[in-house]
Amino acid sequence: MCWYCGYKDLSECRRIARKDVLVRKLVRVSENPNKVVSYFTEFEYELGKTYYDSYLSILNANEPHLAACIFVGFNSYSTECKIRRKERTTASGEKKKYSIEVYSPDGREFIEWYEPKDLLLMDCVIPKGTTYYINELGECVSERIKPIRITDAEK
Repeated sequence: MCWYCGYKDLSECRRIARKDVLVRKLVRVSENPNKVVSYFTEFEYELGKTYYDSYLSILNANEPHLAACIFVGFNSYSTECKIRRKERTTASGEKKKYSIEVYSPDGREFIEWYEPKDLLLMDCVIPKGTTYYINELGECVSERIKPIRITDAEK
């Protein structure tokens, strides 16, 4: 997965957590009891355990039309993002599976939607002192993350 800054200068998105920062992550139930797996990378998480990625690599784009991006780390969404669970309707009016839709903090910019019904929302913290990046859409990537509880999206 790749996280995009949206700015040429990546330093505009870089932060050091002055306190634990609450974020949200999309996950599914794991075959392993008491664990969940991330939606994109299938990384397995256990609640209460802190995870560290020492390979937070950064690529500053050389092309002026490209944004800086980060290829590793723990992706999540700011708690300011609007995350809603919805029942989708087909063109024929048939009700379909639930989906999760993610919008920017102001609610105007649609970021993504996820179709699998088994998706869960997990509250995590980016621990104090951790380097993390947040873009204008509220998407985050961090070198450390600690899952704390499973929640659900707004309906």
